[in-house]
Amino acid sequence: MKTDASNSHGKVFVTKDDSVEIWDEVASTLNKYQAYFLGL
Repeated sequence: MKTDASNSHGKVFVTKDDSVEIWDEVASTLNKYQAYFLGL
């Protein structure tokens, strides 16, 4: 797991080889709220 700070609250991204991907367990939730995250 990669974190950007010591106070990160959960796992969202994983690294596979040279790419960063969304963790499968949270992908459906992120997709559900995609418009909110993008400000649409």
